[in-house]
Amino acid sequence: MGTLALPIGSYKLPLPAASSRQLVNCYVQEAPPERPRGQIVVICRAPGIRGISVTTAMHEKAEVRGGITMGGVLYVVAGDTVYSVAQTGVATALSGDTISGNGIVKLATNGSSFIICTPNGDGWSCDGSTVADIDDAFFIDGGGCDPVFLDGYYVFRRPGPAQFFNSGLTNLTFSPLDVTTADGAPDNLVGLIVNQRELILPGETSTERWYNAANSPGSPFSRSPNGFAEQGCAATHSLANQD
Repeated sequence: MGTLALPIGSYKLPLPAASSRQLVNCYVQEAPPERPRGQIVVICRAPGIRGISVTTAMHEKAEVRGGITMGGVLYVVAGDTVYSVAQTGVATALSGDTISGNGIVKLATNGSSFIICTPNGDGWSCDGSTVADIDDAFFIDGGGCDPVFLDGYYVFRRPGPAQFFNSGLTNLTFSPLDVTTADGAPDNLVGLIVNQRELILPGETSTERWYNAANSPGSPFSRSPNGFAEQGCAATHSLANQD
């Protein structure tokens, strides 16, 4: 087979006249045998995203701030309201408290309820129909963000310092004894995710991995063996799991 000439997908040059064509959301493959003479490739559109629902808040141009699925239902935070979105696309505003602030929210679920947190540490719980402020005095005192669920615990990062803490086992209660510090390096935590049943705790200049060691009393989590790396993270919202 001869050389397959591929087009340049996207480029920018100082001279505008030389940068008049741009390919977005496309890919290239060899043209079929019945192709026109001289046409050896075709440009195909990549799979896109189809809108399935419009909530009142979305229609009013309130931003969609985050979402999660639970029990086959999609839940989204749009503006200050939480919506359930059925597979048919029907969106229903949930009752209860509203979500303050603006910008991205993080969510986590235990399968029967879910948690919503803002970056500044405000938190709400939802059973799928009603939204309620997390009014526990310990939680409110320092706040919690980046919620995750692991081994029956909700785990939160304290905004600012290198601390993280967990809820009670299978319940949304809190104790000052359940606060611990990722102190392998003198930097602050910038995020929290779960991967392979480990807590991944990136700081500004380092990253730690912790696991459920069933410690008692105090935090059930301990640093994993060799669970320290001298690479940090500069963008908290960039954290993601991949295959």
